Amino acid sequence: MSIGYYDTWDEAFNACKSYMGNLESGHYKVDQCMCGKYYFWVQKD
Repeated sequence: MSIGYYDTWDEAFNACKSYMGNLESGHYKVDQCMCGKYYFWVQKD
């Protein structure tokens, strides 16, 4: 699941950590869109 777009990698990573909270297992990715914004992607196991 991807949630929003952010101006910096750090903003996206912090939002990702917050979104994941106490998630016991899963995978995440922080990446840059072709538009220059950053996003995160989370897959819960």
